[in-house]
Amino acid sequence: MKVSSYTQYYIRKLLQQQADRLGYPHTGIGLRGCLQRDLTLILSQHYSPTELQGRIHELERLVELHRKVESAFQSGHSLTQIEQKIFWFLGLKFLALVSDLGLEVLPEAETARFVFLMEQQPQQGIRYQTRLYGQVLELGADYDLAACGLLFMLNSRQIPFRITASEAQHKIWIDLRSPAYLWLLKQNLGSSQVA
Repeated sequence: MKVSSYTQYYIRKLLQQQADRLGYPHTGIGLRGCLQRDLTLILSQHYSPTELQGRIHELERLVELHRKVESAFQSGHSLTQIEQKIFWFLGLKFLALVSDLGLEVLPEAETARFVFLMEQQPQQGIRYQTRLYGQVLELGADYDLAACGLLFMLNSRQIPFRITASEAQHKIWIDLRSPAYLWLLKQNLGSSQVA
């Protein structure tokens, strides 16, 4: 069984709309693959052959449900939940999390990069608008428990931070004026690569 042409079109349109809402670059990691590759192939990378047929059927059902809810002008929680499930099925778990938290993702190319010394070690930084940020974590498109924990913590404590995306990775940057930057820089965040 293959994902229907209509479902592929609908999901790509939905992903582009979501990317626009988040400010997420269309060439960003993970999203670029879903916009350019056959969704059946993407699903086959995430699910075993025995699971694949059920996942495709569920994805088709979710798209139809999304279309009906959207055409009935019912917005809000149920539409968002359907979108999150679609992103989750496609392996775009980080995008689903960022969307759920209401975070903005910047194209890395739109930031001014610099290198600075912190405790005699070179560190990566960006300038965005009037603030300077230091990198604390970089990760791929896959769901990363350390990154999720970090995003929840930063968001709940209202620590100023930014997320950037390039074709190869996501990066999390914290405002250099925040005491959390130095503390997080020294922490071991598990399997993720710390700057």
